[in-house]
Amino acid sequence: MGPEDGQKVVIVHGLQMPAVGMKEMVKELVSAGFRVLIYDIYGRGHSHYVDMEYNAALFTTQLALVLQAVGWTKPALVGHSMGGAIVAAFASHYPHVAGDHVVLIASAGLQKPSEFTPVTRLLTSRLFSSIISTSAFRFVANLLIGPRSSPSLPPTPDGLATRLQMRKLQLIALPGYVKAIMSTLIYGPLCNQKESFVQLSSRKTLIICGTEDDLCPFRLSQEINRLAVNSKLIPIEKGGHLIPLTHAEQVAGAITSFLKE
Repeated sequence: MGPEDGQKVVIVHGLQMPAVGMKEMVKELVSAGFRVLIYDIYGRGHSHYVDMEYNAALFTTQLALVLQAVGWTKPALVGHSMGGAIVAAFASHYPHVAGDHVVLIASAGLQKPSEFTPVTRLLTSRLFSSIISTSAFRFVANLLIGPRSSPSLPPTPDGLATRLQMRKLQLIALPGYVKAIMSTLIYGPLCNQKESFVQLSSRKTLIICGTEDDLCPFRLSQEINRLAVNSKLIPIEKGGHLIPLTHAEQVAGAITSFLKE
């Protein structure tokens, strides 16, 4: 999307919210003159499930294949949530393909397994994964949270409502979605990505994070800022985890200023 002669920007989404959830931020970047590419990582949105470990190697290889398919080299890399960890790992593993600019939005990658909630630890158990990946579970989920029951749901903030709607749609419609999420929680680049962030010291790096992010707390972005020497940290006051959705104009404005410096 965007003018063919615009500066190339690739956007990688996070653990659950597919590419469509970034559309408002993408619109802002396209309006600013950038040529934007965004895609769904394996097992989300329009990308099929692949029966492999969902680790950093899988996601960085997918990004390399996407860039090869469109013939892009040296694009600016933008990643939200786990997408931040993916683009950091990509810049480390494919230094001659990645561009000079990297943007991390509410980035994952430094969480500790001990900090995961009891619910997350339950979700990563193999027993639970085997149960909820069955067609019977999807049928029951459709009955409980499908369109017929949605009018009775209590009002929720726009960002949270969108996240829940996207999660619900993928849970019902995508047979491999649950397996992809479970495998990513077990093997994905949510933890232990310190070295990838250190490697960003050789690039121009912008870090953006909401001060009220409850999934990837602001303190983790501060730590990434310390690891990636000469990186720049921009706080979004009162912003939560979904700032590309809830603060699209502000986030896109920061990215635009950074890329046009």
